[in-house]
Amino acid sequence: MEDPNAEMAMNMPGELPPVEPGFGQKLILAFTNPIKLFESIQRQSSWLPPLIAIILVSIIAGLIAQPYIMPSVRQETMAYLSKIPNMPEDAIAKANEQFDKSSELTAKGVAMTVVGSILMRTAAFFVVVTAIFLMGAIFFGGTAKYIKVMSMYAWVLPIWILGILIVTPLMIIKGSHAVSLSPAVIMPSDPFNSIYFFLKNLSFFNIWAVIVAGIGISVIYGITRAKGIIVMLILWGIWIVINSFIPFLNFQMAISGLT
Repeated sequence: MEDPNAEMAMNMPGELPPVEPGFGQKLILAFTNPIKLFESIQRQSSWLPPLIAIILVSIIAGLIAQPYIMPSVRQETMAYLSKIPNMPEDAIAKANEQFDKSSELTAKGVAMTVVGSILMRTAAFFVVVTAIFLMGAIFFGGTAKYIKVMSMYAWVLPIWILGILIVTPLMIIKGSHAVSLSPAVIMPSDPFNSIYFFLKNLSFFNIWAVIVAGIGISVIYGITRAKGIIVMLILWGIWIVINSFIPFLNFQMAISGLT
């Protein structure tokens, strides 16, 4: 004889899985409740929408700001080339010629801006994700899958999207790409000054993003908040040293809008 209680238990619905937030809700959580956001990502990976969002915002902001900031970019590029030992005069002349051609928003110029933004943002994204993944493997035994780390970092990107939306109008007003919400504002812009770039890396949005990414690491790897933030601070510290004290790299990052 069958147990009626067992049959009743089989027919009763189990506990429903939590409803995961959509893109808009995740966007809000990135600023208001990152722990809840990363717990959702732990259950369901999602990385492409924020990556596409920052690429689109970068492209639009770049196209809008380009006519206003190009003179300062040109001036700093020429200064950089003139300091390279044995730089041929024809190379400097060709660079000047390229700036003359890029002063107008031609179809080719727009295409180069679009392609450049896609390549730079995508490459930077996967480099950082891979660095976090490798650091996690070293410190925590690689308990998180690559796609989870990728999803976690992707939802840190909205912080930099907000930064772009705030800094771009300031660049247009100033007529220069050398705008930063960091201690570097106390110094004149100088792409060859390592101290300037060190201070520029300590921007409000960088610090915010590092802390949020540390929280994300703590959720993804199941460790304490302090450990997650320390890991991100180590990675960020390595990046600051590389970015600040290699003149060519810090110059390129500034021109590309990645610092």
